[in-house]
Amino acid sequence: MLPAPVRGIVWSVTGHVRRTVGSGLLGLLCVALAGCAAAGSGQGARPSSAVVAEVLDLSGAREGAQSLESALRRIVGALSGAGTFGDADVVRAVIEREITAERLFASIESHVGREYDRERFDRLIDLLRQPLVRRMTKLEIASTAVSPENVKAWHAANGATEEGRARLALGRRIDAAVEATTVTMEVLFAAGRGVVSALRVGLPPNRQLPPDFFRSDLAKLEPDTREETVISLAFTYREASLDELRRYAELLETDLARWFSRMQRDAAVEAAEALSERAMRRLIDLRRAPTVRAEPRSMYRFGVRTRVDIDARPRTTDRGARCWPTCSSPSPCWVS
Repeated sequence: MLPAPVRGIVWSVTGHVRRTVGSGLLGLLCVALAGCAAAGSGQGARPSSAVVAEVLDLSGAREGAQSLESALRRIVGALSGAGTFGDADVVRAVIEREITAERLFASIESHVGREYDRERFDRLIDLLRQPLVRRMTKLEIASTAVSPENVKAWHAANGATEEGRARLALGRRIDAAVEATTVTMEVLFAAGRGVVSALRVGLPPNRQLPPDFFRSDLAKLEPDTREETVISLAFTYREASLDELRRYAELLETDLARWFSRMQRDAAVEAAEALSERAMRRLIDLRRAPTVRAEPRSMYRFGVRTRVDIDARPRTTDRGARCWPTCSSPSPCWVS
C-alpha cells in the first residue's frame, strides 16, 4: 500500500518534478529541435565541458535542479516514513543534507557530458540564443517558483474559455512530444527504487523487498499526473501567444528533440535514484548507530547536527544532550 503522505502530495510533488524535467528543462529539450536548420557556430573548437556547461546554463538547468531538489526531498521523506526513525527533525535534516540541487545538477551535467555530440551541441548553442527559445526558457524558469495553487486557480479561471482550451490542447501536444508525464513518473519510480535499494542492503534474499516495490502504487498516480502536466504546461506558457506556442510545439516534435528529451529523462532518473538511495542509506546508518548520551557531536559523521543546530536557536529549556533514535532505543530521550 502506498504511504498516505505520498498520496497526499500528488499535486505538489509531481508539480515540482514536472516543472523541472517536463518544463523547467524544456528549454534544454526544445532547443535541439530546430538544429537541422541552424548553422553550426564552431563550438567544436571549445572543450566539450565548456559547451555542455553553456547549454545547461542558458537553458535554466540549474534552476530546474533547485525545483527537483524540493520535489525529491518530499518524495523520499514520504516513502521513508519519518515515524520509522523516531524523529521527523532528524529525518528532514539528513534528507536536506544528502539531496541538494548542487548534487542533482552535477549528476545531470555529468550524464549530459557523457552523451556529448559535437554537431548536435553546436546547434543547441545556436538555438538557445534565438529569441523564441530564450523567451520560452524564461517562462519555464519563472514557472519553477509558482505554487500548485496558482496553477489550479489559473485553470479554474481560464480552462473553459476558447483560448484556454487551445492552450490546453497545445499542452497535450507538448506533453506527447517530450513525454513530460513519463519523465515525472520515471522520477517517482526512481526515487522508490533508491529507497528500496538502501533497505535491501545486508538482508538475506528472502527478506529483501523487490526493487520496484513502490512502482505499482505510484503508477496509480499517472492519470492525475498527466492531466496536471497538461494544465501546468498551459500555465507555464500563458504569456506567450498561441502562434509562439504552436511554433514551439513544432520544434519539440522533431526527431532530434525526442532524442534530447530521452537523454534529459535518463539524466534526471539517474540523479533521482542515486540521491534517494544515498539519503536512505544515511538514515539507516543513523538508525543503527549506538545511542549517543554524552557527546551528540559524534553524530556529525552521519551528517546530522544537534537539535540546537537544526533549529538554529539557543537551547533554553533542554535538560541535557539529545539522544538520537537507534535500533535499541527507538524513541527520542533526554539525558540529564
